[in-house]
Amino acid sequence: MDSRDRVIQVIRHERPDRIPIYAWVKANLTPQIEAAFGSVEAFEDRYEFDFAHLFGGPPTYAGDTIEALRATLGGPITPEAALDLPLSNVDDIDAYHDIAEQVEHHKERRGRFV
Repeated sequence: MDSRDRVIQVIRHERPDRIPIYAWVKANLTPQIEAAFGSVEAFEDRYEFDFAHLFGGPPTYAGDTIEALRATLGGPITPEAALDLPLSNVDDIDAYHDIAEQVEHHKERRGRFV
């Protein structure tokens, strides 16, 4: 059974050969994992991770919007101040190319569920 089949079985409330494995480690443990395993991918392969956590798309706010507001306020940004910020264009298809590449990499090349 591959990772994709395993996760789909769990979603369908069926019993897979084992519980799918996933841990969000890249964001905060990369140096330690690379020191021990050579790469995060090697760590994920060693422990047979079944999921891939993907990030991408347009940023929430365009360009230097956050830094400009922080400078204007002279300190931390309050939720009320952030409500007035213009959002990035979610229809900017070019901003999603990285996600498509990540899906291809994790799904097709590594056999992960995305």
